[in-house]
Amino acid sequence: MATYVAAARPVEHLVLVTPFDSIERVARDFYWMFPVSLLLKDKFASVARVEAITAPTTVIIAEHDQIISRVRTDALITHFPLRQVAVFVIAGAEHNNLQLFPDYATAVIGAFLSRT
Repeated sequence: MATYVAAARPVEHLVLVTPFDSIERVARDFYWMFPVSLLLKDKFASVARVEAITAPTTVIIAEHDQIISRVRTDALITHFPLRQVAVFVIAGAEHNNLQLFPDYATAVIGAFLSRT
């Protein structure tokens, strides 16, 4: 949803927490035996919106994320121009406890203080 808004409206800064290239690809990683592309109504294809995003972007990754694989996040990151994106990997964090790590707050706050 954040990539949709950032692609459609002017925003000063975009922060993506444990993002993915598309929910279809995330689902396919888990449910490879099902035709997920036929089952999903909305693909949430963030990667398709990157070209329209002009705001500086911070990506925060949980080092041990078992929900959104690093492959899906990296597939999204590679579509941003290098100078537009800053990536922070929160050591030891998982998908559902990321916000408990001090480095998470530091990355989010730092994103706004250093790039605005």
